[in-house]
Amino acid sequence: MEDYSKLTIIIPAKNEEQSIENIVRGFQENLPNVRIIVVDNNSSDKTWALIKQLKGVYPAQELLPGKGSAMKKGLELVQTSYVAFHDADLEYDPADCKKLFEVLLKNSNTMVVGNRSFAKKSSSWFANKLIQILLGIKWKNLDVLNVDILSGTRMAKTQNFKQLSLKTDRK
Repeated sequence: MEDYSKLTIIIPAKNEEQSIENIVRGFQENLPNVRIIVVDNNSSDKTWALIKQLKGVYPAQELLPGKGSAMKKGLELVQTSYVAFHDADLEYDPADCKKLFEVLLKNSNTMVVGNRSFAKKSSSWFANKLIQILLGIKWKNLDVLNVDILSGTRMAKTQNFKQLSLKTDRK
């Protein structure tokens, strides 16, 4: 069994009152001892109130708009060796982070990225292919069929994310 106490999950959330409790519970059930930081990004619904009531969660609030601002705020609070960013909308299963963490630890990868299972020719598939073409990205030596460049789940060593000097348009 992996030691998930070395991992922090940052969940940026804006107006996610319908899903926030389920996403947090999913992590707590599947990754014991994982640290969870939920960053409310100026929600107009009950998201912030719900976050503050969740047990085992480190609540944070970022008033500057934008997911990037929320991610940056969460990263400032990380004290573990590894960090993952995970969308709050339940598009990705928290249980999948177990596999991502295993891959990261076994292969010393710089970063692992979640991959939605989307059917070829769906709008997500098309958007991913278009971005890859526009950016000239070619994927070699990867054991995957689809690279989900728009994925809402990314995981890496904390120091690698912190070295990126993340910037947003608003700060």
